[in-house]
Amino acid sequence: MRMQETGSQGAVLTIGVVAPCGGRLARLGAPLLGLAYALFDVAAHALATADDPEDPQAVAAAIGRTRLETMAGPLDWTAGPVPNVATVRLLGGQWKRGRRHPYELAVVANSRYPDLPREGGLEVLR
Repeated sequence: MRMQETGSQGAVLTIGVVAPCGGRLARLGAPLLGLAYALFDVAAHALATADDPEDPQAVAAAIGRTRLETMAGPLDWTAGPVPNVATVRLLGGQWKRGRRHPYELAVVANSRYPDLPREGGLEVLR
């Protein structure tokens, strides 16, 4: 996936930044880092599309018109749930006893991000 504003690719971020961590973090790292990385895509887009990038109100208006595909998935400030707010697809994760490490991060809820499979349900840790 190529990000609209910065032109970077999710695979590049995963391979170059997350993969060296290895294991599950390599697979889950792109969505985790995506939230922070998406800020740069949104900022670049807002400044590029604002009527006056030095006017805070013009930049705020540009953000309110923003619809982008980012590392965090699609972000759309025009769709709500209220004006000028975008929502992200979130996963539910839980640290569980692991096979390679004492605890490993497992996906336990994925209703908003079905591309990543669930790895079990939420459990009480003892």
